[in-house]
Amino acid sequence: MNEEIQGVFVVKNERAEFRKVDTGITGTTDIEVLKGVEEGDTIIIGSYKIIRTIRNDARVKVDNRPPVMINTGS
Repeated sequence: MNEEIQGVFVVKNERAEFRKVDTGITGTTDIEVLKGVEEGDTIIIGSYKIIRTIRNDARVKVDNRPPVMINTGS
């Protein structure tokens, strides 16, 4: 049996580090994390498709710039 482990990737020394987490309340877009990350950890976010391709210990670059909105005008 292949058990699915709930977890997140955090940035540690410019590398992705997988952390198993215990979760609580789950909403449409939010999940309460009860155990597994600490205050101040930088969690890697993105689309499900992208997150599924990240590998433990992969080199990462933090980009906290807000998304750019493009006005196409009509």
